[in-house]
Amino acid sequence: DDRPQLRPGAKFFEWERKGVPLRVELGPRDVDKGEAVLAWRLTGEKEALPLGLGAAEAVASKLDECHDLLLSRAEARLEERTVEVSS
Repeated sequence: DDRPQLRPGAKFFEWERKGVPLRVELGPRDVDKGEAVLAWRLTGEKEALPLGLGAAEAVASKLDECHDLLLSRAEARLEERTVEVSS
């Protein structure tokens, strides 16, 4: 996101509000270190991701994990809020 008029927090919040589950943070210092930072919206955790040939596959894997977590939460919520009605 290359909008210089916005602070990083405002940019992060905009994407979290849209529901993006995984944010990839990549700044000049990160590039110098050869890594990016992955931030999870669901858990708030951050982890370092080495840049290189496997980075795209790692992000795809993390998105699959996120999908599985969201699906299990939704199924659990559906199960706990569903009641059987007899008339």
